[in-house]
Amino acid sequence: MDKGSKISRFEYWTRVQSSRNCAINDLIAPKISTYNQNLWRIYIDIRQGCDDMTYPDLESYQNISGYTLTPIEASLMLQIDNARKSEWAQT
Repeated sequence: MDKGSKISRFEYWTRVQSSRNCAINDLIAPKISTYNQNLWRIYIDIRQGCDDMTYPDLESYQNISGYTLTPIEASLMLQIDNARKSEWAQT
C-alpha cells in the first residue's frame, strides 16, 4: 500500500481494470499448468492482503487458511512476487 492510501496497488488496479472494462497486464495470470494453478490462486489470495510479500505474510496465510505451504511453495511465492515487482518497476 502506498503511504496515505487505504487500498493496495493490486486493489487499485483491479478497480481500474473493472471500470475501464479492459485487461491490465499485471493482473493477468501467466500461462501455467493445471498443476500450478492452485499455487497461483494462493499467490493472489496472499497478495490481496499485502504489497510486498514476506515470510510473515506466508505464515499468516497458513494460519488463516489452514493450508501449509511446502518450503518449495513458499520460495516460489516470494520469487513470483519479486519477479512481478521487478517487472512493475521497469514500466
